[in-house]
Amino acid sequence: MTIYLTKTEHTSRQVMKLGVHALGIMLLGWSILLLSGCGNVTPVGDGPPPPGSQPPSSAASKVYVANGTGTSVTVIDGATNATTTVPAGSGPFSLAANPTTNKIYVSNNASGSVTVIDGATNSTVEIPVGKNSRTIAVNPVTNKAYVANAGDVPGTVSVIDGATNTISTVTVGNTPVDVAVNPSTNKIYVANLGSGDITVIDGATNATTSVPVGTSPFYLAVNPVTNKIYVSVQGANNITVIDGATNSATPIAVDLPNHLAVNTVTNRIYVSSTTHLALAVIDGATNNVSQISTPTPQWVMAVNPITNKIYASDPNSNTVMVIDGAAGAMTAVVKTGTGPLSIAMDAKNNRIYTANNPGNTVTVIDGTTNLASEVSVGTNPTAIAVK
Repeated sequence: MTIYLTKTEHTSRQVMKLGVHALGIMLLGWSILLLSGCGNVTPVGDGPPPPGSQPPSSAASKVYVANGTGTSVTVIDGATNATTTVPAGSGPFSLAANPTTNKIYVSNNASGSVTVIDGATNSTVEIPVGKNSRTIAVNPVTNKAYVANAGDVPGTVSVIDGATNTISTVTVGNTPVDVAVNPSTNKIYVANLGSGDITVIDGATNATTSVPVGTSPFYLAVNPVTNKIYVSVQGANNITVIDGATNSATPIAVDLPNHLAVNTVTNRIYVSSTTHLALAVIDGATNNVSQISTPTPQWVMAVNPITNKIYASDPNSNTVMVIDGAAGAMTAVVKTGTGPLSIAMDAKNNRIYTANNPGNTVTVIDGTTNLASEVSVGTNPTAIAVK
């Protein structure tokens, strides 16, 4: 096994989790992560990836970074790592992109608004929504965006019509903290931390159904292929599986679950833990649970369904663990900037991006070589998205 290191200098939802549980990450001094049985340690200097590893500019994506304690979004050119700063509302917290319309939606926690960025021109429009706006999700099929307003009592979701930027408001449970969309069924799922349920919104009518799941549901993940929805129910120590056709709920015991990531090709669901030295893996066909050992706890994750690789960050060790989904084992550890609290996947170019808070950088990982480089962004980046 090879460990790749760089010199260093969350998910936005993970930032909220820190606020709920223990705000902030203690900054650690530099150290080298030693793994029993590892082979060579290969240092990697700062700067761009080596020649040949960067995708051609015609295939490059754009990467959007919410600078959480400011009023801006940093846009990174995926081909060159050049950056542009775009104004946003106060306290950008979460991002979602609509690849069909080339619009990017930014929920601004402090100003209770959503900034809509035109991906072609970087021009912006700001739309008022509810209080303490948190996670945002997009249905590219219907051209609608959904933002959870955790500060409204009772909680609400603002529905933005992407064609007109008009708003409709849907009442949900208490303290909505996460939103996920199944574009195949036009259903929207809202995790209500305060009321222990999931609100299911019919995207055609905005009618709602409540599905009880237990204490403190936090993260959501959808598999649109199987029409299953996975809920990290942190207070009940389980992952609840909701059948999208019937809204029936089945709990699966997983101790201290945190973030969720789905590989829709293999029908595997990955569950991180900020405490355990193992990643839980749920077989979506059987609901059987297995584990993959890791050297440190894991916080947020991203999956590349093309390569069947899973990337799990740990902000305490400033690393990303690379997991081979086929082998069911960790294969590498990549050093990042300080505090990789959010992660995003560019599957078509095999790039992984971490927003490092409070490092004020984005780490760019080449998924083929595991080489990493750093890009400076704004202050305290809280979320990252690829378009």
